[in-house]
Amino acid sequence: MINHIATRYSQIDRNKNTLFFHLNSRYRLKRLRKYKNLVIVTEKSTFIKTTQLSHLVIKVRNIHAAYWGLICHYRESFKIPVFGITGTSGKTTTKEMISQVLTMEGLNVQSTYRSNNGPSRDLQYLLEITDKTDASVIEMGLAKPGDLQKTCRVFQPNIRILLNIGVYHLEGCVTMENYIKAKAEILDRIKPEDILILNADCSNIKKIDVSHVTQKIYIGINEKADFMAKNIQYTDIGISFSLVHKTVEYPAFIPGYGRHNVYNALASIAAVYQIGMDIEKSINKLSKFRHLDSHLEPFSGINGCSIIDDTWNNTPPAMEAALNVLKEISNGKKNIAVLGYFPRLGESNTAKQQYEYMATRVMETGIDKLIITDEKSIEIGKHAMKLGMNHDDIHYCFTDQDVSRTVTHLLTPETIVLLKFSRIRRDSLFNTLKETLIS
Repeated sequence: MINHIATRYSQIDRNKNTLFFHLNSRYRLKRLRKYKNLVIVTEKSTFIKTTQLSHLVIKVRNIHAAYWGLICHYRESFKIPVFGITGTSGKTTTKEMISQVLTMEGLNVQSTYRSNNGPSRDLQYLLEITDKTDASVIEMGLAKPGDLQKTCRVFQPNIRILLNIGVYHLEGCVTMENYIKAKAEILDRIKPEDILILNADCSNIKKIDVSHVTQKIYIGINEKADFMAKNIQYTDIGISFSLVHKTVEYPAFIPGYGRHNVYNALASIAAVYQIGMDIEKSINKLSKFRHLDSHLEPFSGINGCSIIDDTWNNTPPAMEAALNVLKEISNGKKNIAVLGYFPRLGESNTAKQQYEYMATRVMETGIDKLIITDEKSIEIGKHAMKLGMNHDDIHYCFTDQDVSRTVTHLLTPETIVLLKFSRIRRDSLFNTLKETLIS
């Protein structure tokens, strides 16, 4: 009985009978000798002869056709709702919202882990779907064109969500036009019965032709939508708003900060509604939502200050949203923003423009002290000074210790600190700050 599939050495499970697809010709089959319980699928007769393997070997005419045939057969054997979520930001939170709502409803939910997404992990997540699975919730990321297409081919999501498209992943996509096209791959192999949930307020989403999609659901705050939020207000512990659907208004509340989380909540409610969940019931369950760590997570800091940790990831839309939250909740306190660079933007003019744009947001937010944590994000500080920020209020700190020292001297009970830098830098810098700043 075969109970596992692998295409890489790292995916082989020593404790399971594994079907190994020799997709990569650079992989030498002789390296598989040390593994037990393998059945090898290959189209290379020469490898079979020269490596003298003792494993069972299946020779196929086309290895990729054989692999995708099995993947499609496995996925189609499960008649369950599969939610596929993509967007520049908000994917992980929306995935968690849907997963937690369905779990509270008593469903057995399989989902991607934290923010670990991308085609290299697709096979692992697909194999986690079993006869006991009631629903699957997949966060679909991309680094380059073609990534989303592959993920849609694997999971064949029947409820697809496109949250937003901002500036990101220009290293792999090079231009914004290519990035928008890459996000449009969420439409790949979409069927007439599949449902597509779109953000009506996103100008870049409007550039995608969805005229051929039969079932479209729109969410929004500013534009008219099928699921719309209005009367958005901050409370001490979250955000309250009215959800409007088919002229009926529902009072709603979600824990945590950020107007962007209203979009995430709208998408989640719209998604579970498609499989028959009552709106009031899903709103009630979302009121108990638990955010993942480092997603606008509040802490009490030393000297009585307040700290917001939003270091899980760093994209231009996410930084803008975090600055908006800082402005909304500061309540007259002195604002300190600890900002870092955007990964995967490359060195393009677009990247420079994004850093300059963040400087305008820093000024509009009313940041009192700006701390830049690396050389790549210097443009934020330079442009903020051009826009009128006092030179003495901008600090360039390129080591963890410099950042920690500088922030520590600024903290009082009347200060609130936003930590917003790349997850790549997070492990070292955040741990240093956590030791010195958080009480």
